[in-house]
Amino acid sequence: MDTNSIVISGRIAQDMELRSTGKDPVTNIRLAHSAGKDASGNDKTVWIDVSLWGATAENTVKYLSKGDKVVVTGRLEQRTYTNKEGKDVTTTEIKAYQVEFPVKGSTGDGGGGSAPSHTSQAPKARQDDYVFEPNDSLPF
Repeated sequence: MDTNSIVISGRIAQDMELRSTGKDPVTNIRLAHSAGKDASGNDKTVWIDVSLWGATAENTVKYLSKGDKVVVTGRLEQRTYTNKEGKDVTTTEIKAYQVEFPVKGSTGDGGGGSAPSHTSQAPKARQDDYVFEPNDSLPF
């Protein structure tokens, strides 16, 4: 079985809006991840689409806003949809099940302090969903 797990940090790059799919609240964020410098010495940013569902979506919209730093844990998913021009578009995004963020008023910007943080986490994964834990033994 292949593992599909990703942990990435960055800043929320857009305002968020909580929507409902009928039974579950959902929001999407665009994450700006600093990827170091390019060959010319310019800052390099990777833009990542993230979808959040349930309590994770509700808490993220309630407590965070554009520009806030977060750490997102989730899995990569690919989906296809038809855009306004009638063309099929395939996109890859992170379906997040956990978002960690500094408590407002703390330093929380990676400055070396031990800033408190809050975690918004979706319900535990189903038994058939494997989630890598840092203390797991690696097969190699």
